[in-house]
Amino acid sequence: MKGITLRQMRGKNKDRNISVGRKLVSLVAKEYKYKGRETAAYLRKDPSVITRYLKEDDDLKSEMERVFETLNGKI
Repeated sequence: MKGITLRQMRGKNKDRNISVGRKLVSLVAKEYKYKGRETAAYLRKDPSVITRYLKEDDDLKSEMERVFETLNGKI
């Protein structure tokens, strides 16, 4: 997942790693109390896509925990 740019996440590419990156950004944004429409505007995606990502969060729980640890400086 390293090396994915914001430009790629905002683009139309459907690459699996980029999609996972979008999902992680959505989940992290939710944890930090950003609204779905704010995240959608940042990623330049339809708000319904962000809603779908947030419903799929069980698949990415462990990945999200790793992101939080990194953000909190525990790694």
